[in-house]
Amino acid sequence: MRCGSIPRVTLRLQPMWRVLTSAVPDVMLGSTEDLAGNEREHRMRIECEDALLRLLPWLPAPGLDPDESPAVRAAAIADALESYGLTTDPVNHGGVQAPPRWLTDEDEFLRVADAWTTLNRSG
Repeated sequence: MRCGSIPRVTLRLQPMWRVLTSAVPDVMLGSTEDLAGNEREHRMRIECEDALLRLLPWLPAPGLDPDESPAVRAAAIADALESYGLTTDPVNHGGVQAPPRWLTDEDEFLRVADAWTTLNRSG
């Protein structure tokens, strides 16, 4: 599939998706290369969501706060990835009862993905 034919939403998700699936590779459902646009986007969203669900115990409080900005959430994800990668103890020792709403809200999740691209440490 040529880059020019990749849907805009997929391009918005791709930077964060690459980092998340590299950090938590067992969430990958298979290659997305041969998937059509909408199917590829859907798969990427699922894999991102699954990786973030795995990272929730390491997500700092600002990432869970419903009033925080997408930029703060993206930074919290980067912090969680760093802690997860270092296998440090989760910051949420009791676990997180439910995923934050932004994780399951498609539009808000895209805003977090957009904010991810502005992080200096996003890779």
